[in-house]
Amino acid sequence: MWQHLTDDAYNEFLLSFNLLKTKDTKRYKNTLYYLSNNIDGNYIEYEIPKKNGKFRTIYEPSKILKLVQRNILHNILEEKRLSKYAKAYQKNISLIDNALPHINKKLILKKDGI
Repeated sequence: MWQHLTDDAYNEFLLSFNLLKTKDTKRYKNTLYYLSNNIDGNYIEYEIPKKNGKFRTIYEPSKILKLVQRNILHNILEEKRLSKYAKAYQKNISLIDNALPHINKKLILKKDGI
């Protein structure tokens, strides 16, 4: 698909996502390239104590990465319909709402916190 777009059309498409507060296409593309190719440089790693005495590692995104992530959420993802089975990251959906379909099931696959 991309080979059929002119540079102007490609730039307009990219800018349409409103991921950054700039309309300077060169700066926009360079920033997105840097964010996507420099993972270690865009997160601050630290630990916080858990109730059980162990520690949880937190990976906090840089301010610019957080801005882009927030804009992806608001400008792209919130517009998409989710599966009726998806419960994570939806407004007004609680852990209880997620757990209810699993009550009295023989098997449950848990993939986090292992």
